[in-house]
Amino acid sequence: MALGFFRKRQKMIFVIMVVLMVSFLIGYQGFSMFFQKNPSKIVIGETPDFEITLGKVNDARNDLETLQWLGRGFGRYTFQGAAFDALYLSTPRADERALLYALLLRQAQEDDFAVADVEVDSLIQQMKSNGMDFDAYATHMRQNQGVPLKQLRALLARWLLICKACQANQIVTPPSRDQLERLFRDIAEKMDLKVVKIPAQDFLQGIGEPTDAQVTELFEAHKNRPAGTFAGLDSFSFGYLTPARVQLAYLFISQNAILRSSIPTDGEIADYIKNNGDKLVKTSGEGDTVKTAPMSYPEKRAAAIQALQPELAQAKFNQILERIRQLANQEKTSRAEGPAKNVYAEVVRKLTLPADDLLQRKVPVLALEKQPLEKAVDMLAQAADPRIGAICFPYGRHGKVKIAPDLKITLNARNITVGEALAKIAARIPDLPKLQWGMCEGIDNVLFSVDGVRFFPATAGRTGLETQEQINDDPMLSKCFSRQPPASLAQLAMRVQTIEPTSKFLVNQDGPPLRVWDPDNGGAILWRVTAAEAPQSPETLTDEIRKQVVRDWKLRQAFPKAIAQADAIKNAADLEAYIKAKKSKTVETGLFARKAPRGDRQMLMFLPTRLTVLNFSSPAVDGEVVKEAFAALAPKNLSADYPKESQNVLTLPLPSEGYVLVARRIDFEPAEKKAFEESKPGLIQLLQQRQAGQSLLEWFTMDNAEKRTGYVPKKPERQEATDEPEA
Repeated sequence: MALGFFRKRQKMIFVIMVVLMVSFLIGYQGFSMFFQKNPSKIVIGETPDFEITLGKVNDARNDLETLQWLGRGFGRYTFQGAAFDALYLSTPRADERALLYALLLRQAQEDDFAVADVEVDSLIQQMKSNGMDFDAYATHMRQNQGVPLKQLRALLARWLLICKACQANQIVTPPSRDQLERLFRDIAEKMDLKVVKIPAQDFLQGIGEPTDAQVTELFEAHKNRPAGTFAGLDSFSFGYLTPARVQLAYLFISQNAILRSSIPTDGEIADYIKNNGDKLVKTSGEGDTVKTAPMSYPEKRAAAIQALQPELAQAKFNQILERIRQLANQEKTSRAEGPAKNVYAEVVRKLTLPADDLLQRKVPVLALEKQPLEKAVDMLAQAADPRIGAICFPYGRHGKVKIAPDLKITLNARNITVGEALAKIAARIPDLPKLQWGMCEGIDNVLFSVDGVRFFPATAGRTGLETQEQINDDPMLSKCFSRQPPASLAQLAMRVQTIEPTSKFLVNQDGPPLRVWDPDNGGAILWRVTAAEAPQSPETLTDEIRKQVVRDWKLRQAFPKAIAQADAIKNAADLEAYIKAKKSKTVETGLFARKAPRGDRQMLMFLPTRLTVLNFSSPAVDGEVVKEAFAALAPKNLSADYPKESQNVLTLPLPSEGYVLVARRIDFEPAEKKAFEESKPGLIQLLQQRQAGQSLLEWFTMDNAEKRTGYVPKKPERQEATDEPEA
C-alpha cells in the first residue's frame, strides 16, 4: 500500500525532495527569501504625494556607490560638486543618506524638473575637463560590472535632477551694511602680541604630598580619559586611559613622480604646436605698449610639454592605480593560500624593475655648462643613445633632504654611460645620499630614483602601533584626507571595529583611497589597519600611574601660585622686568585678526583665528585668547591717536594648557573706512557665498527634507490583537 502511494505520487515526492535539498543548501534565511515581498513593493514611509519603498532606497544606495567615483570629476567649484560634498557633510550616515537621496529624487520628479541629454553631455565634458577619464571609467563599468553607458548617463541625469531642484530653491539675500562693517572689522583689524607663559610646574617646590584618598579621587575622576584630552578652558587635561592605537600598512602613489615621467612624444608635441600656433606667442610691455612676438621652437616645445603633461599624467596615474589594485588583489588571494605577506610591499616590489639597460646607454657627447639641475637631467636624457624618455631626478623637498632644481651643474664628457653621468651629477650636490635607480612597470623608458632619496610612483610603508596623535605627527600620513566625508587618515583609522564596535570597518580591510595634500610630493594613498588596540581604562592604580597622578595633583595645587605671579604683572614695564629677571622665553604671534576665512568658495566660514605659533590644545583656546586680547588690548578710541604698543597687559589663566598666559600688544592695524569701501563688493560676495554654502548644507539634511516633503516613516506592522485565547 505504501509503495502504491509513492508510485501514484512520485512527481509530488520528487518536488518535495528538491525543495528540501535546496532549503538545506541555501539555509533557512535564503529559503525564506523566496516568500518575502518584492522590495519594490515594501513601503517604508510616505509623503502626501508619494511612497518610498525599500526598492527605491536600494536603488539610491547603488546610485551613491557609483557617484562616489563619478563625483571626483564634478569639480569642487561647480554646483554639482558642491552639492555632492554637502550631501555627505550634512548626512554622514550611509543608510540615512540613501533614504535622503531617494526622497530628494522623488521630490524633484514630483515638482516636474527635467534633464535633457545635452545637459548630461555638458556634465560629462565638465568631468573630463577636471581630469577624469570618463570614457575609461565607462568602459571599465561595461566590461567588468555589466553597466552600460546608457545606465551611467541615466544616473548622471538623476543627480542633475536633484541639483536642479536644489538650485531652484536657493535664496541668497544681500547682507546689511552693519553685517558688512562688523565682518570687515573682524577680518581687517589686527594686532600683534608679545606672549609669556607662566607654567604651573615652575611652582611645584614646597607643594606637599597628596594623601591616598586624594590620589584615588583624582585617579577615579580621570581614569576614563586619555591624557591631553581637551575638556574645557577651565579643566586640566589629566587622563590615565591607555589610548587607542592602530598599526597601518599603506601604499603611496606619487602624483609628482608620475607627472615628471609623463613627457609627450615628439609627434604629440608637433601636433600641439601645429594646432595651437597662433596661441604660442610671448608678450612684453604693459598697458597700451604690450607687444607680442612668436615663440622660438624651444619655447614652443616647452609650452607644449607644459600643456600636455597634466593630461598625460592623469591618464598614467589612473593606469598605475588600476594596476596596483590588480596586483593587490592577486597578493591578497595568494596570501590567503600561503604565508602572510605585506601586500603593499609585494605590490611595490613587483612594480619595481631593474634599470640596467637604461643606465648602460652611452652618451656620445654631454656638454652641461652651468645648467639648472632640472634642465641638465633633461639634456642628459635626450643625449643618451637611444634617447631616454625621462629621468626623474629627486629634486625638490623629501623630508629633511632638499635638492634645489635650479642648482647649477657643469659636466662635460664623451662616451660616458647614463649611470656614470648621474653619479657625477649627484656628486655635485652636497650631503646627497647615494642614489639607486630603477624603472616602474607600465612606464617605459623612464628612470626613477628608488633608494638614497626615493622618488618613485609607488612606495610602501607601515607603522608600529600608534595613537591618533602620533599618526598626525607623521610628515606624510598627517596630510592624507578623504573628500567625502572630509576626514583625516588618523580619524578614519580610529573607526576600525576593534575601537568602535558598531563600525563595519575591519582590521585588514582596505580603507577608502585618500588624497595626499602636499605641494612637494602629493598623490594618493591606499591603506589598511593591520592591527588595533582599543582604549583601556586601568583597573588598578599601578605604581607608574600613581606617579603620574601625584604629579598632576601637585600641578593643580601649584596653579594658583602661577596665577598670583601673573597678577603681580600690572603693566608693560612689569612684564619686561619679569622677562628679564626670569630669562623667560617670549613668543610673538604676528599680526592676527579676530576672524579668518576658512574653507572654499562654496563652504566659506569665518572662524576665530588660530594662533598656531602658540600651539594650543584646542581651537576653543585660540578663540578665547583672540576674544580676550581684542577686548583688553585693542585701542578704545580709534579716532584718537594711540601708540602701537600697549601699556596694558592681558592675564589669562589656561588650566587646559597648564600655564597662565600674559601678553601685551606690540602692534595694531585699524580697519580703515577707505579700505572698507574698496572691499565692500568682495565682502558682499563672500557673505553671499557663505549664505549659499549654508543653504546648500541645510537642503541636504534629513530633517529639512522630511519637513519639505512631509515624509513620515511607516511603523512596523504588528499582529492584530484578538479575543481568542492563546494556544
